[in-house]
Amino acid sequence: MSTEASLQYQNSPPTALKGNPGEYATRDKATHRESDTQVTGTTNKLKSPEQSSETKEKLQALLNRPVAERSHLINLKELKRSSKYGRKVYADAVYEGELEAGKRDGLGVMLYVSGRVYEGGWKKDHRDGKGYEKYSNGSVYEGDYIEGVPDGRGIYTWPNGEIYDGEWKKGLKYGDGVWKGTHGDSYIGEWKDSKADGYGVHVWKNGSAHCNPQCRRQVRGRVEVLS
Repeated sequence: MSTEASLQYQNSPPTALKGNPGEYATRDKATHRESDTQVTGTTNKLKSPEQSSETKEKLQALLNRPVAERSHLINLKELKRSSKYGRKVYADAVYEGELEAGKRDGLGVMLYVSGRVYEGGWKKDHRDGKGYEKYSNGSVYEGDYIEGVPDGRGIYTWPNGEIYDGEWKKGLKYGDGVWKGTHGDSYIGEWKDSKADGYGVHVWKNGSAHCNPQCRRQVRGRVEVLS
């Protein structure tokens, strides 16, 4: 982080502040975790007795969707030419893309009956590399993945319009990042375990900033940009 933005975040933001970035400590952690259970291998036929007839119908509908509707970022027609191309059916999702020794590895698309979708890189059956994921609640993450969770740089957008753009570690906001709320307030600085922590400044819509006098002098120009 530049010296201009190196502000010591002395206290937690006021708890009454709507959209306080400190409120998002762990609410997204479970969303990032994978829980895909394979039930039928690489076949396109659904055979698992554990699945309800409704779920089977939804999975079959996903398999039957036109190629153009199954992925918006990956060219599946081109991907089908890969010698690693294949399909796998899970308890609540279908995978289409590259496989290595029966595991998702390379580029691929994961479609869930809930409406959740992941498009991007895979490694040894985990999301890995660059990826895009839209969750069933409308939230969207686009950025780096390591071993199935956001790790590196990425942008997370909530359904209400809030945005976090910055660094991640093991599925949590960790490092430098910018959070922008829906009421004109924002936070730029350091994060740890998805909470504002370390150097940073919280700016309100009216331009006031939550920091000590020394940091206010250091970031006056930055405050004007964020306000």
